[in-house]
Amino acid sequence: MGFVDRLARTSDRFADKYPFDVAAVRWQSTERQTLRFGALAKLCYWQGESVLDAGCGFGDFFHYCRFHDLDINYLGIDVSQQMITQAKTAYPGGRFIVGNFMTATLPFQPDYVVCSGGLNVLSHNHDQFIEAAITRFWQLATKGVAFNLLEKPKKKRGVKDLYYADRDTITTFCRTLTNQIEIRDTYLHGEDFSVLLKKPDSL
Repeated sequence: MGFVDRLARTSDRFADKYPFDVAAVRWQSTERQTLRFGALAKLCYWQGESVLDAGCGFGDFFHYCRFHDLDINYLGIDVSQQMITQAKTAYPGGRFIVGNFMTATLPFQPDYVVCSGGLNVLSHNHDQFIEAAITRFWQLATKGVAFNLLEKPKKKRGVKDLYYADRDTITTFCRTLTNQIEIRDTYLHGEDFSVLLKKPDSL
């Protein structure tokens, strides 16, 4: 069984155990999830843009945007059937599909790809997966990519099945795609960082 199949099974199991709860998407609280959404939302001007939410979970970023009056053309994608089913029930105004964001054929080319927490579950050769995912997002988007990652702990150990990124390594890789990079890291006191990659035509 490959990583995507294992992730889908695990996510379905978590969605059954924690229905429509941030625990299912591995966040500690709704408040911390909202802070992450806020950091991503401040990175660029979302109003009127089309957005692909890669690894959307329960579709909470869609709710965040609507709550803050951000009128976006939204599509959420996740490998978990259970999470997508719950997302459709909770947010009937959103569009959600089951699929692998690395390979799926999309109904439109998004202005932005956003990914909050969708890169955090550890896989074999995860560093290579992260680079491949960011490259995929960059190829899909017409204007830019916004994502967050857990920061590698300086002292304490992290959760064993989650990926903790080295910011310098991520930044160095992102600069192979573009020099237009913005990073935010103050919203959770260095536990997490958000990255925006912008294409020249969107500046």
